[in-house]
Amino acid sequence: MSNLTTIYHKVNPKEFDITPQVIAEITDIPVSQIRRIVKKDYVILVHRWHMLSVFVSYRKVGEWLLKLELRIRQCATLEELMEWKGLLAREYKRFKYPRAWVEKLNLAWHQRQWQVVLGI
Repeated sequence: MSNLTTIYHKVNPKEFDITPQVIAEITDIPVSQIRRIVKKDYVILVHRWHMLSVFVSYRKVGEWLLKLELRIRQCATLEELMEWKGLLAREYKRFKYPRAWVEKLNLAWHQRQWQVVLGI
């Protein structure tokens, strides 16, 4: 399974609550112009009134960050944490994440590492 597919299945973004307000924040498309939102594999298809549809990456949705952080914090072993470290390293190389998101995920990873090492 590729890195993209592995993270996608672990996060399962098709369960995200994607509202027109969320799409408007990400894309600067006014809510009034959003006709329909379709969750496809790996992307969100946004249909607009009287305009071309646009694709939006799940990676731009704030819930993506929250789910990644949750998955990191649920790791029970150092092996799981190391797997996530590798997945995130490849993810950062392939996709442009906001610096604040990278810092938040790295902090969650390091905090969880110490919790696992100390057994708390």
